[in-house]
Amino acid sequence: MEFKNLAEGLNLKKEGNKLFLEIELDEVGRLAKSGKSIVVFTTSGFVRLPGADNIKLSINIIKPINKSKQSNQPEPGLPPF
Repeated sequence: MEFKNLAEGLNLKKEGNKLFLEIELDEVGRLAKSGKSIVVFTTSGFVRLPGADNIKLSINIIKPINKSKQSNQPEPGLPPF
């Protein structure tokens, strides 16, 4: 089952008891209200999954702005994007 129109730029697919999500990480994004990060993707709160009994989803993906350390290396323990 595919879920459409939950949030722009978000593709979800349910296969059996698993949920797969696809989000474009190359988006420019916008500056977060705090000014400390770039919001690459957000569902802007919780969204219901149609056909999924009482399950809601909330996703925020950010890129921190680190002004003192200009590096393209990922932080230790985090995968590169």
